Amino acid sequence: MLEMTDYCKQFLEKNSEFRWFIIRYYGNDKNEYLKQLATENRESELRKILNDIWFQLPDHIFNIIENPPGWNTFLEFVEE
Repeated sequence: MLEMTDYCKQFLEKNSEFRWFIIRYYGNDKNEYLKQLATENRESELRKILNDIWFQLPDHIFNIIENPPGWNTFLEFVEE
């Protein structure tokens, strides 16, 4: 079994900071799926889905000016 990448480890450690908006807009199943991808070390799939979420979230709420809780942490994963 492959060792978990730092990206996946960090996602699991920091998920609690931004899971609220993933659950709100995509449901708990989506958040659990993302955690599963990280646990299974499927980094490229995890990155793709997080990037898709970033593009789909309402930009009048999720931006640097509004800066909802966990937003900066989430951006770290998208921009890495």
